[in-house]
Amino acid sequence: MTRPFTLHQRLRTVILLPALVGAFALAGMAVVQFIDGSPLIGILSAAAAAVLATLGFIGTSGTTEDVTAAIEDTIARGRSIETGVAVGEGPLAEMEELRPLNAVLDDIKEQHRVVRAQSEAIAAGALDSPILDTPTPGPLGPSLRGSIDGLRTTTDQLRDSQAVTASLMDNVSDAIVVVDADDNIVASNAVAQVALDLFGGSMDDAIPGWQELPIGEHDFSRTLADGSLTLTQVSTSRMITSTGPVTMLCWRDVSGERAVQAQVAHVARTDIVTGLPNRQGLLAAHDRLHDLGRSASVIHIDLADFSQINQRHGFAEGDHVLQAVSKRLSEVIRTNDTVARVSGDEFVLLLESQGDVVDGLARRILDRIAEPVQLRNGSTISLSAHAGWSTGLVDDHYELLRRANYALAEAKEDPNSVSSYSAEVAQRDANRREWEQQLRRAIAHDEFVLFAQPIVDIFERRVLGVEIFLRWQHPSGRLISPAEFIAIAEESELIVDIDRWVIAKAVEHAAASDPGVVFSLNVSTRFMSSPLMSDFVTATLATHGVPAGRIQIDVTETNVAADVSGVIESIRCLNELGVKVALDDFGTGYSSLAHLLKLAVSTIKIDRRMVSMVNEPEGRGVVAAILAFAKKRKLTVVAEGVESAEEVAELAELGCRFQQGYYHGHPAALVGVLDSLDSIPFRSLDGSDDIDASSAADAPSGDAASAPVGRSESTISASA
Repeated sequence: MTRPFTLHQRLRTVILLPALVGAFALAGMAVVQFIDGSPLIGILSAAAAAVLATLGFIGTSGTTEDVTAAIEDTIARGRSIETGVAVGEGPLAEMEELRPLNAVLDDIKEQHRVVRAQSEAIAAGALDSPILDTPTPGPLGPSLRGSIDGLRTTTDQLRDSQAVTASLMDNVSDAIVVVDADDNIVASNAVAQVALDLFGGSMDDAIPGWQELPIGEHDFSRTLADGSLTLTQVSTSRMITSTGPVTMLCWRDVSGERAVQAQVAHVARTDIVTGLPNRQGLLAAHDRLHDLGRSASVIHIDLADFSQINQRHGFAEGDHVLQAVSKRLSEVIRTNDTVARVSGDEFVLLLESQGDVVDGLARRILDRIAEPVQLRNGSTISLSAHAGWSTGLVDDHYELLRRANYALAEAKEDPNSVSSYSAEVAQRDANRREWEQQLRRAIAHDEFVLFAQPIVDIFERRVLGVEIFLRWQHPSGRLISPAEFIAIAEESELIVDIDRWVIAKAVEHAAASDPGVVFSLNVSTRFMSSPLMSDFVTATLATHGVPAGRIQIDVTETNVAADVSGVIESIRCLNELGVKVALDDFGTGYSSLAHLLKLAVSTIKIDRRMVSMVNEPEGRGVVAAILAFAKKRKLTVVAEGVESAEEVAELAELGCRFQQGYYHGHPAALVGVLDSLDSIPFRSLDGSDDIDASSAADAPSGDAASAPVGRSESTISASA
């Protein structure tokens, strides 16, 4: 049996081995040198080998003993540290110097014990275990405590979030299930449980073919056991979880919802009075034909003077007439055709037919409309109408509808007439559209100019202000009156841009003119009823620093009738701003006094037709009544269109001091009129530059400075 090496022997071997290797190397070198004929070197090498071997044996003996003693002493001290007592002969004695070290070791052991127990509790999910509340000794204690508290907080939040999610799932109206890769339901809400119970808990029966559904929303219908038809909407999504892929399905019965949507869509596209499609319904039918690439014909019908039926017989009877007309129109069309009521007294027929048959059909329709209609009150009325039609391929821009509407405008020249969108009509339409393009260019290139006519106080012989007129300085050199282009501007909605231009230019000139001159101008009905009008006027006045009282806006009865509420609101805003408002063309409408009572105007302007009758007893009486009414309500009155000395004299005698017309000055370029205001002659009745002011005391009261009125010629006649 081999005897094991002692520690002493192992150390000797480790230390002696390098010395012996070196000695053998030197001995070998000595032999080689003797053979090669170098005896001196050989002798020296042999001597060195002998010395190295001797020193190795001598040194090894002492070194190993020292090293062995040192190692044994180190081991003994380690045991003393571990046991806390000294190692030596006789009984073991406690070492006082080792007590602090023992205390540190005890703390480390305790930390190890606590941390190990807390880790086991956390791993087991026992976050409420008392061990987690045990303080951990040492410097790591606060950090461990913070980590445990944070883990508990996060766990509580996660638990709350899961509770909220579960509550949401159980309270939504949709059925929700989560299915794993093996088609097992791993989660579901209460609604899904009820739905699955109806089908025996089978997903395949509840949602047939659900495995093949792509991601997204899908609809499918089916017939239930009771024979009812249902429509189900299914939403599918997929995700990867820690346990593998899952599929989430949400579904609900949308049968009632879709029925309501269909009803709402039907109401939105149906005229409530006649039951016919309305404008939206007509456009939907148009789009269907367009999608099919079909050709069609459009007949646009307008009932003549229908508003008088409402006025004379009431709206209920008017609705009865519309229903009778809609029935007659429905009787003359085919199943695939569409008849719609697109406005109060306008109907449109969209037909899948072309050619001469359309013109004949349009005429038969007018004949049917002309048949007497018996009202519910027993009386009978007769109707007349106009029709315009067009035919061709249905396009994206509703060109057929536009052409039929343009042909209708042509047909309104004669009662009971029919007009087609013929080559001649198309040429006129093209000319109108060319005018529209030129108007756009005129606005963009500032081709408009302002004219003006002075408004005077004949008693005090002074100019109060100017009325603004619009002219178009065409590139051809011709000065065009608004009578030639305003209708086109209104149809194309360019009139608002023109209104803005007139207001901006008028205010700009006002800023550079005598501060005592008031600028009076008119805007279109469309802009006057816009809520943006007063904001634009406010901003323009502020830009040029012009007081609001230097601008006055004229309102015509046409403005008021088109949009009473919108115009009233605009007048209120202008009054708050300080801009005065005048009622223009007063005396020409049947409801003038009614409008005057409801509108907060400061000035009324007597129309030229009334002024021209002032020399006649009836006309004089009407003007006198207007002046008396205005004086009582403290309104300023301006007589428009004064053209003769006789008219001036009659008006002066009645007390109408503010006048405007050819007699006092013709319209001219605004700049020239402003430059010549101080030199305007005030002629007397016989043509001289003197005038009788004896009637001044009888003039209506009111602020003369606010009296000037006028209108931009967006609606003025060409004669101005």
